[in-house]
Amino acid sequence: PQYSGPTVHVLDASRAVPVCSSLIDEKQYAEFVEDTRETYKEMREEFYAGLEDRKYVSLEQARAKALTVDFTTPENTPVTPKQLGVHVLRDFPIEEVVDYIDWNPFFQVWQLRGRYPNRGYPK
Repeated sequence: PQYSGPTVHVLDASRAVPVCSSLIDEKQYAEFVEDTRETYKEMREEFYAGLEDRKYVSLEQARAKALTVDFTTPENTPVTPKQLGVHVLRDFPIEEVVDYIDWNPFFQVWQLRGRYPNRGYPK
């Protein structure tokens, strides 16, 4: 291998902030890396233990059981979008979409405490 440092997987870029902070902090680095190695070792062992109980089929059997979809039938015909490409919404009132925004990644990345959504706030 050309790289001997730690490798850490994060689900998305917004969760990389605390990971990077731990890796560049000299006080947190060793403990963070060791905890990550232990966690990954446990995950590996659980994964391989789960493989023992699996029953596999041959490639031929899998191909014989493959899903076939007839796209010529009306119920399977793909719908053509009304407009292709990028949709730009100008002067769109945020009040109409704020209830649909998932704020959890924001709170997790910035390690903000509390529960979301807090139905009593704002008043």
